[in-house]
Amino acid sequence: MTELAKSFSKLTTVDAPEPGNSDWVDATEEFKNACSQLKIGELVMAKEITLFDTLLAVEFMDPRLDTGATKSTPKVTNFSEAVKRGLLKSNRVSIAEQVVIMDVTTITLVAWLKGCGALESLFINLYLQEPWKIEEIGLRTFCILIRKLVNLVSSIVQRANIYEESSEEHHFMISPMTVELGSFPMHNEVPNSKLLSCLETVEKRLIAKSQAEVVTGYVNRLSFYRHLYVALLAMTEKDDEKWASKKDMIIGNVTDIRRSLLTCQRLLEHLYTSKEDEKTPSPPDLSGYNFISPCESSMKVSSNMFSCVVEFGSLADAGKYLRRMVGLLLSVVSISDKKGNYLITMKQFIKFVDYPLSEQPCLLTRSVMQLFYYPGGALEVPLVPFAESLRLAMEKLCMPPYLPKNATAMEDTDLSRAFAVLMNSSYKVLPDVLRTYGLSASRRLFHIQRLLPLLGELIVQGDLVDRKNAANVVEVSVRRRNLHTETGLGNVACFYVYLLLENVREYIFLSLSMRLYDYYELPAVYWYLTDVVLRWHLEVMQRCEGFVGIINLVGSRDKNDRRLQKMRARPRGPSSRDVELRMMQAFVFIFRAYYQISLCLRCYGLLPLDKATFEHNEAFCSRIFCRFEALTKLPFPFFFDYKVFLTSSARLCSEVNYTNMYQVVRMAVKCLNTACSILSNPVLTGDTVTMLRVICRKNMIAAQLLMKESRNVRLQGFRMDDDFHAIFPLISVETVRESSADDAPANLKDQTPTTVYERLDNNLADESAAAAAVEKEEEEEEENSSRQVNGEAAAPEAERDEETFVPV
Repeated sequence: MTELAKSFSKLTTVDAPEPGNSDWVDATEEFKNACSQLKIGELVMAKEITLFDTLLAVEFMDPRLDTGATKSTPKVTNFSEAVKRGLLKSNRVSIAEQVVIMDVTTITLVAWLKGCGALESLFINLYLQEPWKIEEIGLRTFCILIRKLVNLVSSIVQRANIYEESSEEHHFMISPMTVELGSFPMHNEVPNSKLLSCLETVEKRLIAKSQAEVVTGYVNRLSFYRHLYVALLAMTEKDDEKWASKKDMIIGNVTDIRRSLLTCQRLLEHLYTSKEDEKTPSPPDLSGYNFISPCESSMKVSSNMFSCVVEFGSLADAGKYLRRMVGLLLSVVSISDKKGNYLITMKQFIKFVDYPLSEQPCLLTRSVMQLFYYPGGALEVPLVPFAESLRLAMEKLCMPPYLPKNATAMEDTDLSRAFAVLMNSSYKVLPDVLRTYGLSASRRLFHIQRLLPLLGELIVQGDLVDRKNAANVVEVSVRRRNLHTETGLGNVACFYVYLLLENVREYIFLSLSMRLYDYYELPAVYWYLTDVVLRWHLEVMQRCEGFVGIINLVGSRDKNDRRLQKMRARPRGPSSRDVELRMMQAFVFIFRAYYQISLCLRCYGLLPLDKATFEHNEAFCSRIFCRFEALTKLPFPFFFDYKVFLTSSARLCSEVNYTNMYQVVRMAVKCLNTACSILSNPVLTGDTVTMLRVICRKNMIAAQLLMKESRNVRLQGFRMDDDFHAIFPLISVETVRESSADDAPANLKDQTPTTVYERLDNNLADESAAAAAVEKEEEEEEENSSRQVNGEAAAPEAERDEETFVPV
């Protein structure tokens, strides 16, 4: 028997206190001394205590696992018993007292909407446990309305089948909104028509009776929850009852829904906005109110999966949450007005998923959005995350009007037209939705990667629709002496082309994010860009060129016909020149990303096996940028991205030594040289200054090398920001000053300037020779192009092959 067991045996037989005695013996020192003699994995436990009893004790002692252990209360936990003992009023409740009950109910309702369990938030209110037993008519109708609203919200969330996405795997997150409501079932169910008419009667009677501030606030609270219930019911369910005098209230009647939500928004402007609301409730745990008590079910259920310490916010916080929720619901249904004008904008559409990541997302608005635009919900798409379901809804609603077989008219709906107008307002709708929804970069990359083939198919389908409906896409223009009727790229096909380009850009941004892909994962991104994105993008460009090939000539005898000139209509889609320019911009964008990744791979020494092809493609990308400016007469549309180089330099500068120092300096110099040679008007930002200063602070010889190589960088084309007053002299002075002040000496061991200069000069000589070869090739290209313009023979076939991109 170990020393610890002996100590326990001694305590249990000699020093244990008598039952009821509070004089306990302090055995801390003996316990520590005995524990020091235990072996690894040895466990000492009394015979009468099992492991299950120990875990059960820990569960009850931890307030995070059982809310009943936080504080014991002698209050009753039953509505009927509280009324019998006179602790709770059932009738003759004053207006002021009812307002307090409504406000506390609002606080508990918002806590439930944020994800707290119903037993710990809603049903601690005794009035909500058995509302049909309340004799006061106003309070009874209000509590029944809250119960029906809670049941409706739970049904919406359950039918929408939404769950949170995880970066590792899809897992179903059961919401507290869909459970625990059966602990207090509703009896004497009241129909919607009777309940709403009763609420309207109470409101009219009180308004006619008094205009006091308390009465007005009471009526506003009743009216708010009544309109909110009507709006949610109309957005998500088709009720056969002809309630609220709205016989035609069905799904999609957005005018009445918007009217109800606008009324809620107007009422919230006067509710929960005073300074007193910021101090309510007092105390924060709501225990100071006589109608608040832990319910019996919460005390009995010890293994509740949603039990947690509920921290109720103030009444002002609840008002902010309700205002935001109503705004999100209003943005979902703000599609059109009475005249059919589309009112929703991209900002309103993004707003329903735009929330700070530190806050709890509004699950109700997501569910309403999904059921409103995709009524099938869980029945049609079971266990699908919200982002994927939204993508499917967009695929269904944003499809071009379909032309069935043997049909003369195209099928179309108001909802699909409205959604198409919304999507046309911004081609970045899908990347923005995925980004503001809060998904991780890997999940956004996964969704966009799945979206690219879909958009390719939609381009083909859109082209077919445009060709069948070519009569509506006719563009008439007068050119020279002849009148040409040209059918450009149609609205539907060009729309999906633009969607494709924006999603490709988003994919490249995610691929270049060093937080997502470390240096050892860059070859995978490089492969995808070369073998998938670039090759497929070229195929899309060829398709688009085929879209713009239909030209019908009109005789010159009709050139003076004014009727034909009046036929000049605004085209539904952009012109072919606009499409070509956009495609060229996207093409340049892809090559810029490819070029940056190739530079990073070169800096890390992770070149592909076929180095000749790699260097050939790298040179081809660098020439593409200059050709773009020469072709379009426009400046390069994208600033040079230094973030990839910044991350690379930070990683390489962590331990600058004789082996990798010249690579760091080469990278910094090449970054500046590349920016000067590629961009016509580059911007040297403070991030670049930070990168150079990091390099110089890490190593004194690196600073000297950078000073020496600064003569090879053309600096006159830079626009310097406020942080970059003087580039290298400032860095040199600060480097000497900071190096002398650093505790750690500069890394000068086994490094001599002569050796490093020789090694760097050799690399620079190779680069200068390669640059001279590139300049020679460009001169030959200019000569060949001038020969072609003058009708001379073109360059040999072998020389033209060097200008093509070779997939790796």
